[in-house]
Amino acid sequence: MAKKRRKKRKQISNRQEKGNNKQAENTGIRRNRNLDRPHQNQRRSNTSDNRNRQRTRINNKKGASFFRKGKYNSAIKHFSQAIQSDNQNALAYINRGATYFKKGDYDKAIADYSQAILIDPQNAEAYINRGSAHLRKGEYDKTIDDLDKAIKFDPENAEIYINKSIAYSGKLDYIRAITNSNKAIRLNSRNAKAHISRANIYFEKGDYDKAIVDYGQVILIDPQNVEAHIKRGVAYSEKGNYDRAITDFDRLIQIDPQNADAYNNRAVIYHIKGNYVQTIVDLNKAIMLDPNVTSYSNRGEVYREKGEYNNAIRDFNKALGIRSDHTMLYLNRGRTFHSMGDRMKAIEDYDNAVRLCPNYVEDLINRNFSFFVHGEKAVGEAIELLNDKIKSLEKNAASFYYTGVRALFRNNTIAAQRFFQLASEHGHHDEVKVKQHLENLEKKKTH
Repeated sequence: MAKKRRKKRKQISNRQEKGNNKQAENTGIRRNRNLDRPHQNQRRSNTSDNRNRQRTRINNKKGASFFRKGKYNSAIKHFSQAIQSDNQNALAYINRGATYFKKGDYDKAIADYSQAILIDPQNAEAYINRGSAHLRKGEYDKTIDDLDKAIKFDPENAEIYINKSIAYSGKLDYIRAITNSNKAIRLNSRNAKAHISRANIYFEKGDYDKAIVDYGQVILIDPQNVEAHIKRGVAYSEKGNYDRAITDFDRLIQIDPQNADAYNNRAVIYHIKGNYVQTIVDLNKAIMLDPNVTSYSNRGEVYREKGEYNNAIRDFNKALGIRSDHTMLYLNRGRTFHSMGDRMKAIEDYDNAVRLCPNYVEDLINRNFSFFVHGEKAVGEAIELLNDKIKSLEKNAASFYYTGVRALFRNNTIAAQRFFQLASEHGHHDEVKVKQHLENLEKKKTH
């Protein structure tokens, strides 16, 4: 008589895919070959141990059920009970770790995966999952180390090479990143995540032609893939092929009519093409779906260009209410005040742009496609207005202060620090602002 096969246990996996260096986990329940074979110290015959193993199996099963429903606290409760029944059960630690991962508690996830590895040092899934948690924390070397260990036990797993590719990309080592993406594709040419991983690397390098080819391959494999459509559209726009970009965004809206990013990115194209009516229509839809900083700022900028300054100020205020530390929001609102003839409010916003936003240099350099950026022009206008202000003042605390602000726009931090110190020494009326500038400059020195 044929023996009955032991029912295989399932474990949860947190998986990654590339998206502008952002990873998204697949929360499926997976089998693991290593866990199908109980350890020798698990082969117990006494009744008490049998009952403990039974409780562990039941709690693992219940925990997995709650996990699939998104009830993570209940899942953790049952996985913890499984561990209490059998603290040598690697499966329970892996499953609880994956649940912590979903909750964003990567340190606890890493601790559980590490415990699973102590119990079962050949468990590839534990290394993969721990590597994924390190990846979320930006710990790229630790990620690569874990994935190299996983390869020893599961060398044909394309997922491992995809995650290594993401880690190397995070280290800006694009050669190794592409090499690992290529390995994943060779293992499974129909793996959409492998193609999108490589496409994202090409995109980051500015090789838009190759990126477009890989995004196209993803769409052939998975015609409903949202990320591939939106990123191929952005890649087309970067090449100046705006009609093809609009086609991709149109298709994405058909696939996912509630996708605010699709409307916002299409609005950017219409704005480039000078179609302000359709730009506003798309931004209104984007804001209705997801009232975020980018859409409010973009609509505000369109209103500013159209001369509808009150509408522009309203949108910039809403954007700043969501995020108060982005340079372009203050710059664009300042430009609007300047256009309205309110020079003092404009100067105040130009000061805010470099005082409240310590990362102002990065904000100005970053050319995020979905954000209407006119950095060079805005900075030029700010410097021009600050020049006029400084000329109107005698050499006193106020003139020293505004000269310091102008120096920041010129990215001359040494001069800025000297003038803010002079403003302080001459008794500037707003010592709090002076102190903020000086503290920001000291922090820049330490980084």
